Amino acid sequence: SEAGGDSHDRQDQEARARGPSPADGLPEETVVLPAISVPSRHVSRLVGGPLLGRYLASHARELEGVYPRIKVVRDCPGGSPAEGGGGGGGEDEPRKRILLDTRLASPSSTPSPPSLLPPDAASGLRAHLPGLPPDVLAALSGGYAALPASPVTVTVAARDMPLSRVLSSLLPASALPAPSSYEQVGHVAHVNLRREHKAHGRLIGEVMLDRLRPAIRTVVDKVGTVGGPYRTYETDLLAGDDDYDVTVTEHGTSLSFDLRRVYWCTRLEGERTRTIREEFRDGETVADAFCGVGALCIRAALERG
Repeated sequence: SEAGGDSHDRQDQEARARGPSPADGLPEETVVLPAISVPSRHVSRLVGGPLLGRYLASHARELEGVYPRIKVVRDCPGGSPAEGGGGGGGEDEPRKRILLDTRLASPSSTPSPPSLLPPDAASGLRAHLPGLPPDVLAALSGGYAALPASPVTVTVAARDMPLSRVLSSLLPASALPAPSSYEQVGHVAHVNLRREHKAHGRLIGEVMLDRLRPAIRTVVDKVGTVGGPYRTYETDLLAGDDDYDVTVTEHGTSLSFDLRRVYWCTRLEGERTRTIREEFRDGETVADAFCGVGALCIRAALERG
């Protein structure tokens, strides 16, 4: 197998740019991905089309939530034009490897030498990738000159793993399960930490900030419940900038406000859209008595007039 050198180099460069991470001490994970080789001219159609799209390595359970996403198209080792032997297409035609989901592979995903492959390419692919449906195997071998290829081993740094997996590795058993959800409002991510998480709030915030930047620059814990004349809530800054002047865009409308001083709920976007489309009429005068940021009326004025 071949280590995913270009992907690993890119991740190292991005990690240096992002600075130290709370996850830096955690072990890396390696994933061995099966692959096929195809003529370079077929790569775009296969990767972007319905025949192979659902079977790409990006759908592997081991890579779920990993960011940056791995490159599913790789060069063949040593620039070999026809890795895996003959069968379909000119032997000198440039070829690329396409990385596939781990669930498709046989227990040993290393392809057989050309002399040991079944006489037709479809049988060779079937032995290499028993998880692929027969019609897909036939199309790959018959229409795209696909051949079994050497698997690729990719290395996933801990800081690139899903947030919940990183937190589960860092938090003590008494604080598990780790927080798994948050709401994003502009550049702010706010969580509702349970009692067992409170003592580890700063660590949770730093991990979230490292994992979610640059989209997120501030991580806060919502303290208490929504209340007061403006239905606001107190916050505890866990990590990042002490900056709550956010801008959100909803259906093309940009709204800027101080998150601490006015009510906002991202989850009501669907209800606002339904109300504007189904209940309001063009030219109506609308009064929203408890409007919060005012998203409903501002959107209605822009969308319905």
